[in-house]
Amino acid sequence: MSQKRRLTIAEGGLADAMEVQHVSDADIVADQKQQRLGAMGRLRQMARNEPIKATRTENVGNLIFREGYERDPSEYEGKEFAALVEDIKQAGINDQPVHVREVINPLGHPSGVYYEVLAGERRTRAIRAAGLGRVVIAIREADDREAARIHETENSHRVAKSAYARGMQYSRLIKQGVFTSQAELCESLRVNKGDVSVMLSMIEAAPQNLWEKVRDRGSITIREAALLGRAFKLRPFIASVRQQGSLDRVSLMKLARNALVRPVKSKAEDAVLERNIRGRYLMQLPRDVSIEQRAAIRKLLEEFLQAR
Repeated sequence: MSQKRRLTIAEGGLADAMEVQHVSDADIVADQKQQRLGAMGRLRQMARNEPIKATRTENVGNLIFREGYERDPSEYEGKEFAALVEDIKQAGINDQPVHVREVINPLGHPSGVYYEVLAGERRTRAIRAAGLGRVVIAIREADDREAARIHETENSHRVAKSAYARGMQYSRLIKQGVFTSQAELCESLRVNKGDVSVMLSMIEAAPQNLWEKVRDRGSITIREAALLGRAFKLRPFIASVRQQGSLDRVSLMKLARNALVRPVKSKAEDAVLERNIRGRYLMQLPRDVSIEQRAAIRKLLEEFLQAR
């Protein structure tokens, strides 16, 4: 009786490759859609598709905002927010649910059950501004890390939060220990390391009491924040800020740019420059030195060299 020969590694690999698995047209279409989404699209889809305990209406007074996650108040002063308020007022309620998590007896509030906003602060504030009492919410289960991720992914494809508000948020997340480092925060939230560094510096390296003076700090862009980060290290900028009682974005950036401009030295005020070129010493005098003075200086130098 003949014994069956064992397949070699190469033959086994070939046999595995020749196995045909049935793939439906629907599977192919689904896979193509996932490919077109890209990494960020899949992340957002994952955040939206996570289990939701319930979707219903709730008293808007029971919604609270997580400290450090709020947008800056100046972000609600533009025409775009006013238009959102008007749309919600006309509809009578919000079409897009506000994503929340349930919290019991939160600090700073009377005892009871509240709903902490994870994504949808603009909609919640628009409902309150419209004078409506009910809000559509989607209740989700999330720890602090998951809450941060939901907040980041949901807000990234709507009206972006200001650099100032995001800097405040990231700074608080690290200080509270939700993320142990800036690198871990960037990796978990899928945010650009350079942008996060700029926004953190915008908050943590700012001169004392600077942001209390700026009325429209929510309008500052990341590019402007990077320029401010350079100005924060300069004494002339710090001094000029201290002299101001109140600032807007335009005047703040003007102070920063002025501080960063290097003063142009007058050639007449330059000190005498001595250079050693191929063993020879050359002396360059200021332009305002007269011919008589130059002759006298030359004579003194000759006498000095002869004395050596």
